Formats: sequence, structure tokens, C-alpha cells
Amino acid sequence: MRTDSVPAPLPPVIAIVDDEEVLRDNLARFLEHEGFVVWTADSAEQFYRQMAVRQADLVIVDLGLPGEDGLSLIAHLRNAGRQAILALTARSAVADRIAGLHAGADYYFVKPVDPYELVAAMEAVLRSRGRLALSELRDSEQAGQWRLLRVDGELVTPQEVRVRLTATELALLELLMRNRETVMLKTRLLELLYPANSEQDFHAVEVLLSRLRSKVQQASGQRLPVRAVFGKGLAFIAPCMVVP
Repeated sequence: MRTDSVPAPLPPVIAIVDDEEVLRDNLARFLEHEGFVVWTADSAEQFYRQMAVRQADLVIVDLGLPGEDGLSLIAHLRNAGRQAILALTARSAVADRIAGLHAGADYYFVKPVDPYELVAAMEAVLRSRGRLALSELRDSEQAGQWRLLRVDGELVTPQEVRVRLTATELALLELLMRNRETVMLKTRLLELLYPANSEQDFHAVEVLLSRLRSKVQQASGQRLPVRAVFGKGLAFIAPCMVVP
């Protein structure tokens, strides 16, 4: 009996604290595309205010923040002992690296950084803390039920917003939602979505998912709860049902 799915890790929540708006927003979009839940702040003070009502498994901190600096924020987080911490900064001197690590950062990255290297470090530290597999879904918009209406060709969000789907988008969501919280492997998705094109690569599925994420976000203001598991495949990670 062939196995086409494996248990899916639930998405960790990532906070980015950086006063560079373009970098902050681009990094947030990249991490969301990789399947993380992300929120951002442009200062330590704004981060503290948001932490009063939100949570984070890992915090990415720029050292050169306005007001309270990044080293102070890292030390505060390490004393609290709850989150994994990555320093991401333009400061490349050895003394700055040592200061960042001594303050409590798990990793220290100098800008510009390869985002895939950053994700690899994030996954490593989250795995070491047991958070990659055990993180709970804390985003309330993902806690409700998503419905796929096959006959109508529509996805219905938990807030009852209807999103019209193409045939291929419908097929992808049906595969993921019928196998909720399991990873559909890349090879299996390609086999089922593009049976007539054996030369198709997984990039086609990634492009399809990216367009679908954008469509759902624009129509409803909600993130599509599909987790991209690096090197494996995709998983739908929220309560859902498929309506014939």
C-alpha cells in the first residue's frame, strides 16, 4: 500500500521587528508564502503593545531599532524565555555578532540574507524547541470552517465570503481539504493535477497556490490556511469540509 501523505506540522507564528518597511513587508510576504503565520512591528514599543494581544513562537529582531534598541529587546525576550530569537541586522562587526548572541539571539544574520537560509535556521531552532510540530493554530480567522462547494466551484471562508475558483484551483483544494492536516507530496500533486503532462514540475503547483492565496486574500481579507512544507508538499491546516 503506497503512502502519499505524512502528518503535517502546524504553522509557527513569527513576529518581525524591523523599522525598514520594504524589507519588513517583503520578508513577511515570503514567510507567509512558506506557510508561516506572520505579524510585524516597526519598533520594540509597538512589538510590546502587540504582544499584549498576540503570540509568537519566534521573533526576528533588527538591532538598529528606533527607541529601545534591538539588543535590549532580545535581552528582554531571552529573560522571558518563551520565544526563539533571530537577530537580522546590517551590523557585521564581530563585536556586534558577539553582543547579539550574548544578549540571547539563537542566530545572527547580516543583511542582506538569503531568505531560504533564514527559513532553514528558523526551522532548526523551532524544531530544537519542539515548536515546529506542536505549535497551535492561534489565528482566529483560521479557526473556523472552510467549505469547498464542488458543484458551484466556490470556496467559502469561515466568514461566509464566497471565492470563485478555476477548475484547477478547485482540484487542488479538494485534494488538500480531503486530506486535512496531512502533507500531500509534490509528486502525488503533480500526478493528480497534471496527469497529461509528465514534464510539468512542482513550480506549476507553487504558482497555482500563489495565485489562489492572492485571490482569497483580495476577496476576503483572509489568509488561505495552506502550509507549504519545505521539500515535501502542501497541507490544508484549518477545519474544513468538501460539499459534493
